[in-house]
Amino acid sequence: MADSIRFTDGQGDPDTASAARMAPCGILGYTAARPFDESHARATVAAAGFRFDESGLIPCIVQQEGTGEVLMMAWMNEESIVLTLTTRTTWFWSRSRQELWNKGTTSGNVQALRELRYDCDEDCLLAIVDSSGPACHTGARSCFYRTLG
Repeated sequence: MADSIRFTDGQGDPDTASAARMAPCGILGYTAARPFDESHARATVAAAGFRFDESGLIPCIVQQEGTGEVLMMAWMNEESIVLTLTTRTTWFWSRSRQELWNKGTTSGNVQALRELRYDCDEDCLLAIVDSSGPACHTGARSCFYRTLG
């Protein structure tokens, strides 16, 4: 099945959806060179077994492909993960506005998704992206431009 859902164990080895929960960490991916359709995206999210907080949210760290630069951290819910997988651009949940937002819709600084990974505890995501511009609302490339101490 050339376009079936594929999980890897973080080392690049394909895994089955049922075994994905047993892997120490994972990558949500696909084998076809096209976005997930909605039903595959929903099945992928369900099979991953994410541990959302009491508000139904999970933190997502966003990292620039190639450089590894940490660009930002934002919150995702199940719907924003599905939208991210189906559109291949990052979608987040705004806690202040209580709505979904697609990064770059207003600013033009779109984040094209390359990989969506999750950690060993299934309670944090890592979006590896190609960012077309600054990630921070201040205009800085990264939201992590300040140092403490």
